[in-house]
Amino acid sequence: MSAGSGAVLHVVYGIVEDPGAALARLRAADPGTSPLTPMSFSMIHGSPALRLNSHGWMNLPADVVSGLSGTEALLHYCRERLHNRVSVFSLAIRAFLSHYLDVVEAEIEHLRGELESRISKAGLPISLGFPTHRDFAFSALLPLPNAYIGLSGDRSGGAEFVRVDALFWDGKTATAVLLEGNSAPTRSDAQRLKRLEDESPHVSILRLKKPMSGIADIARRSLNDAVLPFGPYRTLHRDAFAGRETENAPSSGSGAEKA
Repeated sequence: MSAGSGAVLHVVYGIVEDPGAALARLRAADPGTSPLTPMSFSMIHGSPALRLNSHGWMNLPADVVSGLSGTEALLHYCRERLHNRVSVFSLAIRAFLSHYLDVVEAEIEHLRGELESRISKAGLPISLGFPTHRDFAFSALLPLPNAYIGLSGDRSGGAEFVRVDALFWDGKTATAVLLEGNSAPTRSDAQRLKRLEDESPHVSILRLKKPMSGIADIARRSLNDAVLPFGPYRTLHRDAFAGRETENAPSSGSGAEKA
């Protein structure tokens, strides 16, 4: 449930100067530390899926929230925050993030009828325009870019982590994305990936070639269990990471869910 108690995977992500040291600090963190922060994630079995509307991956100060009016502005802000997690020189990862969010938005439009039906069945007339099918975009799985996944200990002086271009967690499986051609893996890289797969059966390696096929499946998976759309600044209690997520009223980009 926390970075210090029984985590299956420890992950640091974004622009990280010393992944080994960052992971060591994460393992030693106080048990009360939030499982998801703007730079780290500690996953346990039963943790809910990481989504764009998950609490912890970005900060939304009151002055920022007040300046974001509407779903499109919030989606654009989420894009910017994700891009800020990687170097401007990480062109392949930045392109992946943009393409993934483009696919999410396209999938939302493709499923518009089904998503509006879910809203109507919840007793919220579509004619009110709040929320709308577009707000389901915030239920998309959250990509953790440039992620370093901790391994279960050092072997023969090797590194204690595996770097992947992005990591998704859908509540059951962690999908580690490798963009083929983004970097030339060494023999030790391949060995560490094999260790990760051997030690963590809940981790799946997804190797993507151009064009980036496979992203649509991740985008669709995001929406399978999303009953109602919730905005990116809903309030979640900490026990959400034990599978008991407390949600406020549904929110569109208008800010009805401000904490």
